Amino acid sequence: MQLTTDKRLAIDSHCENRFPLDAFWEMGIYSVAKTTGFIAWAEIQFSHRWVNWESICPALGIYFVPQPWSRISVAASCFCAMVSRVVRQLAAVLVSVISINFQRETLAMKLLRAICCCGYHTRMVRSGRHHRLFWFPLFSASQSVLCDVSMVVPDESDSLEDEYTADLERRCTNLEEVRFNPPVGTALHCPDCHYDSLLLQQVEVTAICKRDCRHEYAWGDSEDSGCPLCGDRPHAFRIDPVHPHTAAQRSKCYCRCSTTTETSSPLDGYCPKCGALPKSYQVGSRRYCGVHHEKLLPYQMPTNHLFIQHTPPAEVHQFPLAKFWGEAPHHSGIDDWYCLTCESRYQQWRKEQEHADSQPSR
Repeated sequence: MQLTTDKRLAIDSHCENRFPLDAFWEMGIYSVAKTTGFIAWAEIQFSHRWVNWESICPALGIYFVPQPWSRISVAASCFCAMVSRVVRQLAAVLVSVISINFQRETLAMKLLRAICCCGYHTRMVRSGRHHRLFWFPLFSASQSVLCDVSMVVPDESDSLEDEYTADLERRCTNLEEVRFNPPVGTALHCPDCHYDSLLLQQVEVTAICKRDCRHEYAWGDSEDSGCPLCGDRPHAFRIDPVHPHTAAQRSKCYCRCSTTTETSSPLDGYCPKCGALPKSYQVGSRRYCGVHHEKLLPYQMPTNHLFIQHTPPAEVHQFPLAKFWGEAPHHSGIDDWYCLTCESRYQQWRKEQEHADSQPSR
């Protein structure tokens, strides 16, 4: 037997006098194609004819050899399946983006204002949702006043349901000449020119990014993602006046969510992020309480105020600028501001709580 390295062996099933399989097993060579990596490469010369197994197996139907045109059809079908899968995924993403944008447009909190071509304009109001609060604008045609009403909804509610708004809408529509939740673009009655030219539109708010970026861009609603350059959520906003030529002094409003807003008036200086009125505001060099509109007084807050246990009362929104953590000795604390009315109401609340706790329980 002479071995060479150009052929892999197999037995022609049509030939006689087959070589005993023991000879192949002793050599570690299989006579059938089990694995291509285990078969040795050799050529054996005997009296009977040996052929290569790559040529006889297709003739016997042992395995299928794909033709060139079949390979092209398989590749084309795989490509079409891949394209179809990609198209379905893109369609699903597009549908989700459209639904999210529609939900944001209808539910996210935004600031509205009615402006007439004659120069008359109303105060700003809120419309939409922020967390559990929904705001609805109301317009009284008899008094030409634009205001908003709020309603608390459960956490699991993702939209305005009839069961939550039906009663509120019914009470508002029972009032004479009251428009409940008018959409943006509604023409209202102007008290100055007596035409229905008072157009309800969204307030243009400019967001100012952090100090490292300082990029200014248009802020749409409370669900905006943030700065298009760095992606950070802004903490400073600017609301330009309706008439830029007016020389009215600007106000800088400080919100409870650590947001500052520069606007024309603190009376409607709503935070563009959370919709709350300012906790305090500054006009020129003076600071005022956002609830009582009194001038704030300086005091020294303790340096360890973060370690002082303090349970804020539920009525904290009535006196937000009280001395909740006490007062530190002179020049030994942190400079802060407090409102005299807030402090007096907070002390009165503490006395009432102490009196209630001293009473024996029944």
